[in-house]
Amino acid sequence: MASVLQVETIKPQDGAANAIEIANSSANVTINNLAGGAIGSGVTGFTGIKMYDNWRLVASLESLSTPTPANLERNDTADAGLIGSAMTVSSGIWTFPQTGIYLIGFHPQFYLNNSAQYIGFAIKKVISGSASFLSKGYGFVNRTNTSSTYNSVHIFATFDVTDTSTHKIRFDYDESHSATAYVWGSTSYNGTHFTFMRIGDT
Repeated sequence: MASVLQVETIKPQDGAANAIEIANSSANVTINNLAGGAIGSGVTGFTGIKMYDNWRLVASLESLSTPTPANLERNDTADAGLIGSAMTVSSGIWTFPQTGIYLIGFHPQFYLNNSAQYIGFAIKKVISGSASFLSKGYGFVNRTNTSSTYNSVHIFATFDVTDTSTHKIRFDYDESHSATAYVWGSTSYNGTHFTFMRIGDT
């Protein structure tokens, strides 16, 4: 036969301040002065960052890329500070490790040659295979000659991932008219890179 233990507070042996309080009819629990322990990434209803991931382009792109398909690696620099499970990517389509609301960053480094003056980048959501814009940005260069000119762009978007099997993401870029543009990458450190941070429950 099941039994029920009804309490309002739990105190330490010395009778000091309450350690755990069950304060109302909704059974809300307050834990005071939590000094240690861990909350797993699968637990919902808690604040704090449970997932942060960072990937980078390892070789420069020299042509239009919609989406950015390959030459990608997860940041493997020592002490990079990644948290939780990794993103996965296939043919430029990214899959999230769990549901939630994410802050997504696209950080391209690029250089332009000849008459090119701008380059555009986009973060797109892909829901059940259909892509649409979440965010778009342009990097501009005021050309005074035809030599290589460098710049960078940082664009962000939030995305409510309610189902990891249907809600995905992609990163696109398009160069200016017919001139030459390169999106720069490196395997040694972050040049063009991508950030993913789970900031809350869906």
